[in-house]
Amino acid sequence: MGCDISTLSNHNLDLCTIEALANDLANRLCFSVEYGYYSHSKYATLLGHETKDDFILLGTIEKKPFISKYRLTSCNYQQRLLFEKHGDALFQMSAYWNWYESTDEKPLPDPKSISEEEREIALANYDFEPLSVNGEYDYLTIYDEIVDIDFYYYSRWWTLCDTIQERDSFYHGHFDKFRLQKAKLTKLLGGDKLYYINDQSNFLEGVGQGSEAEFTWEGVQNHIQEKLGDCLISISKSLLDQRYQLNIKLLDYKKIGFLDDFEDIKDCL
Repeated sequence: MGCDISTLSNHNLDLCTIEALANDLANRLCFSVEYGYYSHSKYATLLGHETKDDFILLGTIEKKPFISKYRLTSCNYQQRLLFEKHGDALFQMSAYWNWYESTDEKPLPDPKSISEEEREIALANYDFEPLSVNGEYDYLTIYDEIVDIDFYYYSRWWTLCDTIQERDSFYHGHFDKFRLQKAKLTKLLGGDKLYYINDQSNFLEGVGQGSEAEFTWEGVQNHIQEKLGDCLISISKSLLDQRYQLNIKLLDYKKIGFLDDFEDIKDCL
């Protein structure tokens, strides 16, 4: 199975509204940003809106000189509108549960599913992706306290492991550039460190696959540390401590993850 890199950090972005977040991202990154949500017809019907499945543009922020244009999408916008309108009564409306196969005996999902749905509605969940046709594939996934920074491609997971553990192609400059770019963007978004993790890890129980949305920043750090333990490798320490570098080469590559606190490159940020 192929494995990719998930890069998680904290942030201090303005999540008051989707418009506030769009403005914040546009100002920090100097990108033009359009923002909105994807309408689902069944939710639109409950809201009394035009029933169509399409992207609904709420606004655009133009930045000059033009560099790139991105789209900010709220992934639970309609659900939040419905909850604002109906409150807890929303979850007793069978029409809301468009995925649930109801029966006379069980017209609604079980209480656990209802509680999970209410919790997911309350969470920030935004996608930020490029619209410019210039070969960019960079994007962000933004949650309450955590951001998945998928900007600047380096490799898939196992190549990253070889680069750091075995120093394979480490001194060719490509990894240094990638790491510095990641560090600068992390700082720009208000973060102070990065976790590089295998998105298919058997040890992190979904973190790296979207489950981090439900964590606080402190919570996800504790979770990663608890699950990986001594197999969580500090990138900066591997460069500052030769003995540490020798030890990490012995770690099981299937169990590892990486922490970058930028300690050795802080003067470059």
